[in-house]
Amino acid sequence: MQMVKSANTDGLLDDDVNARDFQQELKCYLHSALQVDRDWTTEDYENLNPSGIRSLTNAMEFIKNPRKMCEEIASYVQQMVEIIQWHKSNKLNRSLYLNESWDLAERRWAKELQEFRRVNKNGDVEFDISKIPDIYDNIKYDMEHNPELCTNNESQFERMYLCAKNMADIVVPQEYGISENSKVIIGQHVCTPLLKKIRSDLHHCVENPNEDDTQTRLDPRASQGIATPLRHVRTRLYFTSESHIHTLMNLIKYGGLCKISFSLCFNFHNVDDKKWQRAMHFLSSVTEFNYMTQVVLMVYEDSRTTSTKQGTDRFHIELLFSPGLYPCFLTEKERIYETRFPKSVFSEFQLVEAY
Repeated sequence: MQMVKSANTDGLLDDDVNARDFQQELKCYLHSALQVDRDWTTEDYENLNPSGIRSLTNAMEFIKNPRKMCEEIASYVQQMVEIIQWHKSNKLNRSLYLNESWDLAERRWAKELQEFRRVNKNGDVEFDISKIPDIYDNIKYDMEHNPELCTNNESQFERMYLCAKNMADIVVPQEYGISENSKVIIGQHVCTPLLKKIRSDLHHCVENPNEDDTQTRLDPRASQGIATPLRHVRTRLYFTSESHIHTLMNLIKYGGLCKISFSLCFNFHNVDDKKWQRAMHFLSSVTEFNYMTQVVLMVYEDSRTTSTKQGTDRFHIELLFSPGLYPCFLTEKERIYETRFPKSVFSEFQLVEAY
């Protein structure tokens, strides 16, 4: 295992200024699209979700009217401020998670309300859609770590969580591209340095299989029951950002790794690779990349003496993905989906096996 810290590896987290410009255009579009005061039409579904991703479709069906949803979220944030103010006045001896003060919690939520709901000079109310992810993170945080705030307000908290989550399920992934082409372009700008590093490490594993690298041997204390305990196990760990996870997954899905259209996977037509089909079906229902999201690439060598494979043909790569921790609670559609896919499969799903 190697964990590298250097000036060269720090650059793996740098994103390109051109990507930021492109993302800013997308944010402006989302800002206007999620302000309309009417129920979404078929055209809106096609514009916001051209690939037909199920998690986005489910979120849009829940929201229906984005303007009214924003107003509802703002009202819940206002109620949260009032709940904290009441606790601040009546439960001075109670403390919040990690000893957060009531004053700080009040300022935290009041800031979200002030920045999310803005009143223009002409008196019109405008919502800052870019603040939706922050509101979602805050309600998720308090539901997880400050459950006493939910006492006697459980239904309101759950409704607020669902409203913020479904809005975030649209805003967060679509900031990295709406069409398949835009997702690839942004992914190339943001993720190319990281991809080059991953490719370099994969080539190193393949091109130097017999390298005397004793520090990568399996630990004898943990090698019981393993058929080849003396084999090399070279591991690279990349601790990266949410933006890089989103763009990396977009490049995996839309970058031509499997020569089919992503949208075709959901119709199950003209798809020869059933494993890829199941993987895309799974990814289409992933609503968010939570804490401990993992992308795992495993390189295997066919070392059988009877094998006729030569050179790089001896190796194959398995790619696995986990969306991380479960949310505070699952929505009805997520619970239905979980019954179709066992928990072990839901948490770690094999995407593709490439030779």
